[in-house]
Amino acid sequence: MRITKVLNNNLVAVIEEGGKEVILSGPGVGFKKKPGNKVELEKVKQRYVIQNEQRQQLYSLLEATPLEHLILAKEIFETIIPNKQSNNSGMQFLALADHITFALEREKNNISLKNLLLGEIKILYPKEFELGYKATQLINQRLGTHFNEDEAGFITFHIINFLSSDTENDARLIAEFTQSTIEIFRNLFHIKIPTNSLDYQRLLIHLKHFSLNFKEKVLSKDDAPTEILDILIKENVKLSKFISIMNDYCKEIFGREMDKEEQTYLAVHVTRILKNLN
Repeated sequence: MRITKVLNNNLVAVIEEGGKEVILSGPGVGFKKKPGNKVELEKVKQRYVIQNEQRQQLYSLLEATPLEHLILAKEIFETIIPNKQSNNSGMQFLALADHITFALEREKNNISLKNLLLGEIKILYPKEFELGYKATQLINQRLGTHFNEDEAGFITFHIINFLSSDTENDARLIAEFTQSTIEIFRNLFHIKIPTNSLDYQRLLIHLKHFSLNFKEKVLSKDDAPTEILDILIKENVKLSKFISIMNDYCKEIFGREMDKEEQTYLAVHVTRILKNLN
């Protein structure tokens, strides 16, 4: 196996049998090497498959990321989330390693970044947050950092991306959608709903279910008939305004308005919360 490109002392690109381009990393694997030289396989610690559309992004990430962070990211996925395969795990390792590098720079410069979605993340993705917190503890142990729950929340998005078919952006979008919807709910109905209350947690779960189904255009078949929507609106005139605002918001976020079934689903669960709080 011969080197086609030397990225730095610890990273080289090679062409494997079958014509597949991969990146190999390890201490000194690229030291004093040139294209055409043989790879010292005993120095190789990690292997990343390159997709054509990812080549430049992959090169840039690898060149800018310390080897220690690459190894740590791989260890997090292999030890904290064992026995889980991902179709794009190479890029996910790199994305997490890049995040670790950036977070470390922020801490060195005394820049504290508040995670405004932390409460929603804990409720919507409790298992993933637990793994993110364990990852944060491992990073602190290895690098001597002092990452807190805010950072654990950011890392949770990488965990979600690795564990599920949803992308990190999807998970972030859903968390932002639920947070914004609750703010609309609070402001319109002048409701104070404690974030540690059961009603708050129930509402978040229903909003997560709604947003996931809405994004995939999957209608709920197990809820109230659509005729109930008119009855609920007659009982609470503000509900009509809430549905109108949410229609505009859904169009802005997801590209379409709610249909009657989706409006009914949202109205039913919002009404239940309102009744519990009164």
